[in-house]
Amino acid sequence: MFSTEGGLLAMCLLAMTFSWRLVQQNSVVARLRRQHQRVAELEEMKSAYLRLASHELRTPIGVARGYVDLAQSGELGTLPQPAREALEQVGASLRDADAILTEMVEIARMQEGRRLLRVDKLDLRETVREAYQRVAPLTTSHHLLISQPESPLWIEGDRLRLRSAVRNLLENAIKYSPEGGEIRCTLNEVGGMASVTVSDRGLGIPPSQVEKLFQRFERASQAAPGGIPGTGLGLHLAREIARAHEGDLTVSSHRDLGTTFVLSLPLSGGPSARNGRL
Repeated sequence: MFSTEGGLLAMCLLAMTFSWRLVQQNSVVARLRRQHQRVAELEEMKSAYLRLASHELRTPIGVARGYVDLAQSGELGTLPQPAREALEQVGASLRDADAILTEMVEIARMQEGRRLLRVDKLDLRETVREAYQRVAPLTTSHHLLISQPESPLWIEGDRLRLRSAVRNLLENAIKYSPEGGEIRCTLNEVGGMASVTVSDRGLGIPPSQVEKLFQRFERASQAAPGGIPGTGLGLHLAREIARAHEGDLTVSSHRDLGTTFVLSLPLSGGPSARNGRL
C-alpha cells in the first residue's frame, strides 16, 4: 500500500500514537470508575450511619421524654419552681433532638427509595395554618404574618410531609433572623401552581452559598459564628418533598437583607387520592 519506507514509518508512528492515546483513555476511564465506586461506597456508608444513629438514639430519647412528661404532669410529685424551669429546658432540648432524628430517618428512607407518600386532596391553606400553629409558640421576638386567598388552594399531597416542609421554612426564617422582626408567609396561585412564599429580613445568604443550602449537611456560613442550631438536612428534605409532589423549592437571598423561599406545588384538577414514592 505504501511505496516508500517513509510511508511505512509514518503509518507505524500513527499506530503507536493511537495506541498510546487509547491506553491513556483507558487509564482515565478506569480511574473515573474507581472514583465513582468510592463515592457510591461513601454514600452508602453515610446512609447506613443515618439509619443506625436514628434507630439507636430514638429509644433512649423517647424514654427520657416520657419521664420528663411524667415529672411535668405531677405524677412523680410536686417539684419546686427551679426544677420545673429546668425540666422545660430539658423537654425542649429532647424535642429538638427528636426532630433531628425524624429528619435523619426521612433522609435514610429517601436514600433507600422506599419513602411512601400518602396523597389526598388538600386545601393548602389549612396545611400552612397547621405549620404556623406549631411554629408560632417558638418565638416571642418575631412577628409572623400569613397572607392567603379567600378561596381554597386545592392540591394533591401528603399532608404531614408538606406540613413538615412549610414548618421547616418558617423555623429556618426564625433561626436566621436572630434579632427578631417580621416573617411573612404568603400563599398564591401562579400559572396553575400553588405557591408558599416565606420571607424574612434576617442575615441573608451570600450568592455563592445559595445552591449549597439544598445539599445534605450544608449550612450557611453565618450559622457557625452565630451558634445557630441545625443539621443541614431540613432544606434538603423540604426540596425533596416538593419535588416528590412534582413541585419545587427555590430561594433568593441578599446578605444582611433577608431570604425568600418559594415552595411551588401543582394545583389539583379534581378530587383524588393516591400513593406515590419519594
